[in-house]
Amino acid sequence: MAKKCGWLLLLLPALACAGNVASGSAGAIPRQPVIQLLTSACLAKAGQEPLLKSLLSSPAAASAYCGCAGERIVGGLSDDELMDAVSKGKGVAQDPVWKRRLLNVGLQCLDQLVK
Repeated sequence: MAKKCGWLLLLLPALACAGNVASGSAGAIPRQPVIQLLTSACLAKAGQEPLLKSLLSSPAAASAYCGCAGERIVGGLSDDELMDAVSKGKGVAQDPVWKRRLLNVGLQCLDQLVK
């Protein structure tokens, strides 16, 4: 379990970096573009980390996992929470509350790795 948690933490900066891109919008954030940003950031991070490359062993597995994570993160947030995450940008990965939330979402999507 600790090994899985460790590699999930590697995805936190990738998931958080989408906030920097989305922060240019005013008011409520459209959810679908944020999901796409998170999914793309996750896929990019997965392609850079050797451990993630082995765990997300195929493009289909990586796409399924990252899509699940993006949808669950965004789907579980209110507009205010999403704005808070966006305002933190990459710093969201350093915030203990957000770090725990992102890790929990990553754990919820582990079933995507065995498909």
